[in-house]
Amino acid sequence: MSHFINLLGPVRIGHLELKNRIVMPAMSTNYADREGLVTQRLIDYYAERAAGGVGLIIVECGSVCYPEGRFNLNQLGLHDDKFLPGLTRLIDAIHRHDAKVAVQLVHGGKRAGSDITGMQPVSSSSIPIKARNPDWGGGEVPRALELNEIARIAKAFGDAAALVKRAGADAVEVHGAHAFLILEFLSPYSNQRDDQYGGDIEGRGKFACEIVREVRRKVGEAFPILFRISADEEVEGGLVFEDIEILVKQLQAYGVDAFNVSSGNHDSPEAVIPPAVYPPGFRIHLAEKIKNVTALPVIAGGRVNSAQMAEGILREGKADLVAIGRGLIADPEYPNKVAGGAEESIRRCIACNQGCIDRYRLFDSQENGLMTCVLNPMVGHEAEYRLERAEIPKRVLVVGAGPAGMQVSLTCRLRGHEVLLVEKESVLGGQIRLASVPPYKEEMKHILEYFESQLRSHGVKIDMNTELTPSLVEKVKPDVIVLATGSIPEVPEIYGGDRSHLLTAWETLKGRECGSRPIVVGGGMVGCETAEFLARKGKQVAIVEKGADIAGDIGPIRRNLLRQRLRDHDVQIYLNGTLETIEEKSVILSGGKEVAADTVIFALGNRSVTDLEAMLAKQKAPVYRVGDCKRPGNLLNAIHTAFHVARIV
Repeated sequence: MSHFINLLGPVRIGHLELKNRIVMPAMSTNYADREGLVTQRLIDYYAERAAGGVGLIIVECGSVCYPEGRFNLNQLGLHDDKFLPGLTRLIDAIHRHDAKVAVQLVHGGKRAGSDITGMQPVSSSSIPIKARNPDWGGGEVPRALELNEIARIAKAFGDAAALVKRAGADAVEVHGAHAFLILEFLSPYSNQRDDQYGGDIEGRGKFACEIVREVRRKVGEAFPILFRISADEEVEGGLVFEDIEILVKQLQAYGVDAFNVSSGNHDSPEAVIPPAVYPPGFRIHLAEKIKNVTALPVIAGGRVNSAQMAEGILREGKADLVAIGRGLIADPEYPNKVAGGAEESIRRCIACNQGCIDRYRLFDSQENGLMTCVLNPMVGHEAEYRLERAEIPKRVLVVGAGPAGMQVSLTCRLRGHEVLLVEKESVLGGQIRLASVPPYKEEMKHILEYFESQLRSHGVKIDMNTELTPSLVEKVKPDVIVLATGSIPEVPEIYGGDRSHLLTAWETLKGRECGSRPIVVGGGMVGCETAEFLARKGKQVAIVEKGADIAGDIGPIRRNLLRQRLRDHDVQIYLNGTLETIEEKSVILSGGKEVAADTVIFALGNRSVTDLEAMLAKQKAPVYRVGDCKRPGNLLNAIHTAFHVARIV
């Protein structure tokens, strides 16, 4: 407690007292049903975070208008009394764990596309989202709202706030940031109106002020109103801080009690949901600037990825509360662990966006886009996947200490099994160590730090420099064997393929030297990251990819940023092409195109390591396979398959 006296200390927002200064911001999950009703899955998800010790939970993105304000098929609804019973159950579940609850109110604006609503989207002006961000509804031209519609929507915000208060919430948050209707009015980037709702910030801010006034009228003077604000849209022609300063004072006068500071808009989604290319705490300076112009509480966020950073923000007076979003998805017990002096046991978010954003945005069709987390397989299944102690403890032998092997070992141990983890190398981690080498991937090492700490503290026995042999199996006499032996790179047989200047991406990332003009064969994530790694070393790099685009195995936010970085480093990209022949100082691609290259680096995916299959064929103990040795995939696949095997052992 003494180390985090500010973070764990109480604070007030208006008449509401919070037990600590940790805020879980609103983050869409897709856990409501298709009508927008609260589900048990949604209740369990939030209750788990409340039990973890957070001070304030802001429940996600409640739609105030139907159908035109809805931007997700499974978005929480607030536009009808039919939502009251479920919302009440949700809020009660959070309150049972001594956390306070705000519910966020939002209109999707141009993000509420016709694929969701069945109608043309609406906005301040008829300006579409740029097509470079199709994941955010790019390309569809919205209709500019009429004056009577603006008044109706402001009233809808007030009605939704009244519903939230009746359900037992402690506060509401008006969403005036990111990619939604209120910001579309506030910003000159998207607002080209020539009536009273356009022009200078007085006009552009009129809609937001009318919404806050209507909300205040419906909830009374003592009920706190938070306002989420994009203090920097990170686009040319967006809001300037002089406008923000005026707006903050206007909103305060109309009844806002606190500001939740964010950044980004439709056309800068990377600033809304920042991947690891954005440094930890990248938008704290924006919160500090707003704190300098208002006496109201200010919530700061933006990759606050350690308790030490959060405490420093508060101690230095840059904000009054700290929003920890994806960190609480990864580890719901984050606040309790901080309070208990167990920071080393926190499962830290690595800002990969793979489970929480890419899956949620339907780029992974599994489970219909339900949000999950690479590092926490229990997300969205908090009650269903709760670990139970094994009725009969077993001796479990795990082979391979990559992410899958470490996860299955830890989960089996938590269930009460006796676990021996053997690894043929001298260090833990497997592919995690390679994955942390490319630019902006350093935080992958947090995964290894977490597992090393937890395996040790929970008593998993680890034998390094140890290969699986029949004699070892005979000695251990396991009840269960789990293979987590991973995968190795695929290397095709190509004319010239026996030459010394052929490498794999793995060899390159391990530090093996290459020539000055390498060509990477394979334009997936590994190939592109390897190309960037080399380009930053001054190499003249090319990529050949058989498909129509590169980095197709990662989500669009990270993909767009990676593409741009490759362009910035003059990486040459050859699409719809294959490698046909390797010459001494060049390669021949399909169609006969010759490209100068003195090193060929293969990044064509992996194949499972199955060397132990024959040896274990006659074992009486059941043998399970997890991670890449079952099916080559990504980190999510490795950790989740391992977790699920451990649940049934």
